[in-house]
Amino acid sequence: NIGEADALRPQVTFSVYSGDEADALKADTKGSIEVTKILSPHLAEARITNDIPTRPLMEGDKIYSQVWNRGRQVGFALAGILDMDGDDKTDIEELKTVIALNNGKVDAQPAENGEVAGEMTVDTRYLILGKFPETSVANAENQRIAWESMTEAADRLGIETITLDEFLNLMGWKADRRTVTLGP
Repeated sequence: NIGEADALRPQVTFSVYSGDEADALKADTKGSIEVTKILSPHLAEARITNDIPTRPLMEGDKIYSQVWNRGRQVGFALAGILDMDGDDKTDIEELKTVIALNNGKVDAQPAENGEVAGEMTVDTRYLILGKFPETSVANAENQRIAWESMTEAADRLGIETITLDEFLNLMGWKADRRTVTLGP
C-alpha cells in the first residue's frame, strides 16, 4: 500500500519481520525485499532478495527500512572506517549511494582535516559507526577527532548510534562477491 505518493523509489530495500513483533529493531528478520517497480501512487512491486526457508515470508508480516520513511528523507551521519565488503578499504561513497537510493540523506561525515562536514541535528536519525580509526590508517588522528566529535554530538542530540553491520543487516544489503581470493 505504498508507492509514488509516499516518495518510494525502485531499489529501496526493506527487512521483513513477523507481524507479531512490535519493535522492528529488536525483531529477527525473516528476509528482505527490494522494490522493483512503482505501479501507482499507493502500490509497488517488490522481489524477495533474501529469505530463510524455515521462516517463510507470510501475509501479515511487516516491513521496515532504516533509510526510507513514508514521505520524507531520513538523515544519517557517518563516522569511522566504513568497510562494507571486507576489503579493508573505506566504502563511504558506496554507503552514501545505498542511503540515497533508499531516499535517505547524509547530514554529516568526517572531513579530511578532522572537522565534520555537514551538521547533525535533532532530525538526524542515526549515526552509523564503522571501525574506530587505527594508527595505521591515513589521517587516523584526524579521523579519531571527527569520530569523538560526532559521537559526543550524537549523545547530546539524542541520535541513535548503530554499527555499520547492524545498519547493513537491517537494510538487507549483501556484498556483491564477484571475485574469490585464492591461496598462495
